[in-house]
Amino acid sequence: MSLNYRLRSALEDLLETNTHLINIQNDPVRFPKRYSDRGDVEISAFLSACFSYGNVHSIITTLEKLFKPMGASPMDYVMSASKSRLKNDYKSFKHRIHISDDLILLILFLRHIMKEHNSLERYWCFGIDKPNADEPAITYVNGFISNSLSMLYKGIFHNEPRGLYFTHFFPIIGVSCCKKLFLFLRWMIRHDKELDLGLWGFLSPAQLIIPLDVHVARISRFIGLTNRRTTNLKTSLDITHKLREFSPLDPLKYDFPISHQGISEGCRGRFYAPVCASCPLRQVCIMVT
Repeated sequence: MSLNYRLRSALEDLLETNTHLINIQNDPVRFPKRYSDRGDVEISAFLSACFSYGNVHSIITTLEKLFKPMGASPMDYVMSASKSRLKNDYKSFKHRIHISDDLILLILFLRHIMKEHNSLERYWCFGIDKPNADEPAITYVNGFISNSLSMLYKGIFHNEPRGLYFTHFFPIIGVSCCKKLFLFLRWMIRHDKELDLGLWGFLSPAQLIIPLDVHVARISRFIGLTNRRTTNLKTSLDITHKLREFSPLDPLKYDFPISHQGISEGCRGRFYAPVCASCPLRQVCIMVT
């Protein structure tokens, strides 16, 4: 039995045993799934992805605080809240390195996009005529970052207050693995009733790139999806290319269950019998075999 066959079989077992409806409560995608209006979903998904870093408890706590003032419609709130209300609603907001000024500027930024383009999807496609044939997702992420930084630092928002780490929302692709933006794209492109949102169509699920968090990076090394130890775009592509061998049309169907082996299922990055004994990946994991 070939290693590739064993690895694919283990990943398919993981898909079958991973409990999406339970683990989704430990995932930021639960927030945009609260809404049905397209604008509410786009706004809430983007903001949720922006603050999807750090441990899952802090992410969920931050997002609960973020969306509470927005009530039933994040879109209505973003489009209508005055600056004084924003400052009052988020005066104590903080998530790790980001502060209230960062969130307020993101909200003003989203308001401008919705006024000018009427949807985040149209903004992501703005100015892109010929995406890279091999990895079009990189073209769209690059275009989004470039357009956004021009607007935020040279355009109408250049005088707005922000924290020292605001640019972390718009990282340099290649230097960064752009995990948050590729996560946002996975949510918006993949069609999955239980998990992802599937509202956008300018990419296919086959063209997505895996959002590389610490859990995906570590477990991918353990099971042979990559040998790379650096958390960067090359590693994201290495893992994605391997997953495309197993599922050419939807390689990121494996992303959520792999990630949640670390987030929700207790993978400790070393052999731990109570967890490893029941792990669907145990037959291909170097920590067990």
